[in-house]
Amino acid sequence: MKEFPEIEPSVEKERKATAIAPANIALIKYWGKREGNLPYTDTISFNLSNCVTTTTVIYKPELKEDVVVIDSFASDNSPNDFVFLID
Repeated sequence: MKEFPEIEPSVEKERKATAIAPANIALIKYWGKREGNLPYTDTISFNLSNCVTTTTVIYKPELKEDVVVIDSFASDNSPNDFVFLID
């Protein structure tokens, strides 16, 4: 078994990752499996390239807890914080 070298603790720094995904509209949806673990029906969908969702995650080592911010509204971790944004 290969042994991996011990990684020295480093000075933590802020890190950031962003994902951008277009909306996907399914015209024909997957409806189960047939013999051979194949889909029962094909799936046909298209993307709306001008209708995207952008999600950014930022790691800040100085923060002691997670914070969720959606369109400038910060959560206090209660379950209904962002319901008004979805309705």
